[in-house]
Amino acid sequence: MQTTVQGRFGQGRSQTSEALGSGIIISSDGYIITNQHVVDGQQSLKVIYADGTEVAATLVGADAYTDIAVIKVEGTLPAVAQFGDQV
Repeated sequence: MQTTVQGRFGQGRSQTSEALGSGIIISSDGYIITNQHVVDGQQSLKVIYADGTEVAATLVGADAYTDIAVIKVEGTLPAVAQFGDQV
């Protein structure tokens, strides 16, 4: 996953910074779990799948204390994580 933040920094100069992280697709309707520190303060979110496909994402929610965030994408997903029911 790649996120981008853009802002203006003194004397009219603009600056762009990017944060990279990973995530797990947890549902067939496009929900992805990632880290809060990756999405914190970002104005736009973009997910890049292993095959190079890029899709926009929206932030659903985040918790700084646990460093967890949930984002959502639309469209075809490459795969969804399968979770077991036993420990």
